[in-house]
Amino acid sequence: MRLLSDHLRSSIIVLGDRVTPSPSGRGHILRRLIRRTLTTLWRDDPTRTLSDLPIELVEHTLGHIRQSVHSHEVRTILLDEERKFDLLLQRGRKVLSHSRFTGPLTDDDYHYLHDTHGLPRDLVMYPNTEAGVS
Repeated sequence: MRLLSDHLRSSIIVLGDRVTPSPSGRGHILRRLIRRTLTTLWRDDPTRTLSDLPIELVEHTLGHIRQSVHSHEVRTILLDEERKFDLLLQRGRKVLSHSRFTGPLTDDDYHYLHDTHGLPRDLVMYPNTEAGVS
């Protein structure tokens, strides 16, 4: 839970600095923070989403460091990134259904899935969860 709260708080602060998730630069670090948050959240309970996040938590975090960005804007960006990550995982399910991955996954398979398709090892390793892609 501490990792989850620390990553989420850090993501809110970076979003408060008006950095948005992107494939490069500071935005890439933010994207990784958000996706690590989601990976941890879904690994523990695949039914949870960032929409469960009370807006007061976002408001408190932004207010604590006196950032002027609106809390609903931050929440919208978080939910949009969650949606994008979910779509990536859905595509990952299709990749894993190919015959190349018939047996137990090797370290090379995990490396390929992460580097080529962006699939986090933590979610690929937990096939019994809805969020797990295998």
